Amino acid sequence: MPQYSQQHKGFHFLIDHLLKQRPLKLLDIGCSLCIEGEALQNAGIEFTGIDQDEAAIETVRSRFPDKTFISMDASRYNPDQKTLYEVLLFRRPDLSVQHDHWQRILKRSTKWLTAEGRVYITTTGEIEAEIAKVMLTHAGYMEITTMYTGLEEESFMMTAILDKQKIEEDDIPQLPKGVILWEDEPAPMCDITTGFCD
Repeated sequence: MPQYSQQHKGFHFLIDHLLKQRPLKLLDIGCSLCIEGEALQNAGIEFTGIDQDEAAIETVRSRFPDKTFISMDASRYNPDQKTLYEVLLFRRPDLSVQHDHWQRILKRSTKWLTAEGRVYITTTGEIEAEIAKVMLTHAGYMEITTMYTGLEEESFMMTAILDKQKIEEDDIPQLPKGVILWEDEPAPMCDITTGFCD
């Protein structure tokens, strides 16, 4: 196992378990000051960060002028097909505090990953890990694995891949929500793939 500085030891487990392929494109969601940046760079990983904290993004841009850092809410991030990633990294997201917000981000994140890519989430405790597993499943991920790291700050790490069948099913247009009643007339015939009714 490689040796890491005192500053990096909190996430050496994560770095060592990332996909081994190079080049490797990684998106760090909620990167803040991206304290893991040096370790990612030293491991030969091409990384991009996104965070809605503008001050943090300005600071991290000065540390890594050759990297891309995006200042915006990740729930609104919509990269083009040329900007997909092999790895999505969520380090210690506050899932229990901002559950709905992170669920939206995880759902959207299925569009950011290559077909063979993988998502990684670290949590500080077992309860957060269980929440993450449920949220990943709901968002459209499968083959979720959980590892105990033995580290105080990031006790658990989960990995998952895209559930392509679920995502394809979720992409089928749905009829508008609501109830329409016809008391004395037959109900219309509707095409569930388009939402149009006769």
